Amino acid sequence: MSFTDLFALKCNYIDREMYKNLSSGNLEVGKLINYMINNPSKFGVNKTAN
Repeated sequence: MSFTDLFALKCNYIDREMYKNLSSGNLEVGKLINYMINNPSKFGVNKTAN
């Protein structure tokens, strides 16, 4: 859930269904970013020790 989504819902800019869709999408994007951070080698990043 993002602050802007909640703000839009509370100000009646979006309805509850749109809010749920946006929150669901945000969660999926967050999972993908977390996976990418935890597995950088799968995305072309080579870790080297200094």
